[in-house]
Amino acid sequence: MAIVGSAPFLLNTFTVYPEIVAALATIVGFTIASSFDHTSRASRALIVGLAAAVLPWLSTKYAPMSAALVAVAMGRLWLRWPLTVAPAVSPNGLAATGAIVLPYVLSLAAWFSFFYAYWGSPFPQAPYGAMVQTDLENVVFGVPGLLFDQEYGLLAYAPVYILAATGLAAMWRGGHDERRAAIEITLIVTALLMTVGAFRIWWGGSASPGRPLVSGLLLLGTPIAVAFRSAPRASAQRAAQHLLLWLSIGVTLMLVFAQDGMLIVNGRDGSSTLLAYLSPLWEAWTLVPSFIHHEAGTAIVHSLVWLAAAAIAATAMRRVRTRAAGEAALAALGITGAAVIVVVLIMPQLPSDPPQPVLDLRARGRLRALDAFDRVARPHGVIYDPWRTVSSEDLIPMLTLGVEPGARRDVQPVRVLHNGRFSLPAGRYRMDVQWSGRNPLPARGTQEIALQVGRNGPPLETWSVIAEPGQVAHTEFALPVDAGFIGFRGSPELERSIASLALTPLDIVDRGIRLHTPPVLAASRYVSVTLLFHDEHTFPEPSGFWTIPGRQTTLTLARPSSLERPTVLLLHPGPRPNHVVVTTYGWRGEMELVPGLHSSLPLPDATREIFMLSIRTAAGFVPSEL
Repeated sequence: MAIVGSAPFLLNTFTVYPEIVAALATIVGFTIASSFDHTSRASRALIVGLAAAVLPWLSTKYAPMSAALVAVAMGRLWLRWPLTVAPAVSPNGLAATGAIVLPYVLSLAAWFSFFYAYWGSPFPQAPYGAMVQTDLENVVFGVPGLLFDQEYGLLAYAPVYILAATGLAAMWRGGHDERRAAIEITLIVTALLMTVGAFRIWWGGSASPGRPLVSGLLLLGTPIAVAFRSAPRASAQRAAQHLLLWLSIGVTLMLVFAQDGMLIVNGRDGSSTLLAYLSPLWEAWTLVPSFIHHEAGTAIVHSLVWLAAAAIAATAMRRVRTRAAGEAALAALGITGAAVIVVVLIMPQLPSDPPQPVLDLRARGRLRALDAFDRVARPHGVIYDPWRTVSSEDLIPMLTLGVEPGARRDVQPVRVLHNGRFSLPAGRYRMDVQWSGRNPLPARGTQEIALQVGRNGPPLETWSVIAEPGQVAHTEFALPVDAGFIGFRGSPELERSIASLALTPLDIVDRGIRLHTPPVLAASRYVSVTLLFHDEHTFPEPSGFWTIPGRQTTLTLARPSSLERPTVLLLHPGPRPNHVVVTTYGWRGEMELVPGLHSSLPLPDATREIFMLSIRTAAGFVPSEL
């Protein structure tokens, strides 16, 4: 559970990388080799030789680990414990040695020959030419980064692997065969850790956390089991081990299911997407080591603080005496919580140059308070400074959003002013444009700002605003349904003249009575009716919209409350006859269209302000051809 349930291992079981195959070869070779003595049979030794022989072909980084695996097998064959040479050379031992060495040497010879044939050099770094990034100096930050980095470190996503270290210590103290196994496991894992840690891009490029170490993780099963065995039942130690296990599994589940799995991806900017998800309003990532954002010395100091807190907590748990599992659980949770609080207090006092990125609340694109606003379900609100209770209606104008130059660095699918994309619920809003006094427009006067709803199609609405340096321009707009892409468009000259752009809600439709629709991809206004399109099967233009033949397109129609007459669709088939079916709640309309002529289709229920339509046509044509 500790290994297979951890994010580094599980998230690599279905990738194209060779980690899991290498992990299988390593664990099979080590398991068989650890039972060797000088009388072992050659048939079993051959499996070890083949397992070691295949590792370099899976990845160059596995070559040193394969050599360590062969060294462990040879040591088991010819060295007793404590270290003494086997008393006599047996035929079985010689045969087993040949079964290990021969396939391994032949494999290495073919491996080096492969590089020489293709690259003119037998060395594995030949394909990289002058761009070789492997250097022993890199292990200073690569090795601890692989373990402790908040974006790609093993322990950051699976703290249960701490038990591997405590288990190896317990195996060393156990002496005899356990000490020998601890040395062998450490030798193989260290060979892998040093190899990948010496690579400049030690995190493995665009990969899930801890990927370079996955091939050696199964070896840690034994020390983790020893650590678990050494903790007494109903002790705080045993409870802390359960806590580490379920934290690791919980992180795995979060990475898989939260935000459609997007938390697996990190941007190599020094801040963990997982921590940003868990703490969206507080910079939790500033308290965890980053070997990408900081220099090695700073990151190592930060890691030592966490390790010291873990060591003190472990010592405290060993000294606590508990009589039942419930008491042990409370003790483990309390000591762990206290240790984390101490680290939270210490970390801001440590040097952190350059400082890690902090949260800019101005760059938010949505507010959950707006998304979930409902006067009936949540009639009251609490304002914390000063503390007072108000009606939910009073909170609406306080739930503002905005954007300033440089606040949003992620480019949007459609160019919008200062990358200011917003997600807004149905309601009425006021947009305030603060003009810059230092960088005014070349010519003062009327300028145009357009409202973009959805990433496709033309803007929904365009306003003329007066650009006066240092002044504020106001305009209002309404959204009939929730929209995940709201932005404002204008010329580059206009954008440079805007100091800030703010959105203030004036009225929000209660969540319980909103029409729930698919995501809005485009929007257009025709006469007094607004149409919102929800798929890629429609192409809105200023005077109407096209549909794709044979596909069903879904759209939302919003009418003003003052409109009393029914809404009529004008349908035109172009130069070919067509058959169209239009449906909405409880109503279906069909019509045969005559080439070259408009046909009118009145929609039902003239009193309904917002409703969804589905349109399907039997045939069609390509406008550019006809």
